[in-house]
Amino acid sequence: MKLAYTNVSDAFDQLINYKEDRSKSIQKREAAVNFLNSAISKYITDAFAYGNLNQETTKALTAYYTMLVDIERISDYAINMDRQALIIAKETTNEAEKTILRKMKKRTFKMHDFIFDLNKANSYNNQIDENTQEWRTAQIQGLKDKSISSELGIAFSRILTDYDRINDHAVNLAEEIDKIDKGLLETMIEEHALIPEGSVS
Repeated sequence: MKLAYTNVSDAFDQLINYKEDRSKSIQKREAAVNFLNSAISKYITDAFAYGNLNQETTKALTAYYTMLVDIERISDYAINMDRQALIIAKETTNEAEKTILRKMKKRTFKMHDFIFDLNKANSYNNQIDENTQEWRTAQIQGLKDKSISSELGIAFSRILTDYDRINDHAVNLAEEIDKIDKGLLETMIEEHALIPEGSVS
């Protein structure tokens, strides 16, 4: 999860201030996420096949297995945003658009903070859905009055989709974590607290 959300943080930074070296770092972490996804999936599958597991462990492993898909998709959407960042870097973005991107990042990491609290995650995701619709409306209006280019409009539309889906997957993670016995979550909670939102650079 840490690798995926580090990619998300860097991808948002790319949208505001594109750096080629940072893009390479995102791609390397994406490769690591994919490798770990495959390795952990195999480990869990083998545990189910050969292990004599109690009910709580079986429930936890099932949840972890499901979470792997969401974590991989979160990192995939970060890759998508990094690609859009290259397009945006060639266009002229105003301060209002950069402010929206900063808000997206801040709200994504607030959702990240709620992954271990399903009720808060569900409630906050409703706010994110409202934000997304509000920003889509503004983006369409910008295209209508020609205050943004068609290239920038398309890029922002895709970014909004990525932003929305990243946070949908965060809710999925919260749903799976909610199924796991809290005694089995201690290590994950400690690691979760170490993932910083970071500042845009």
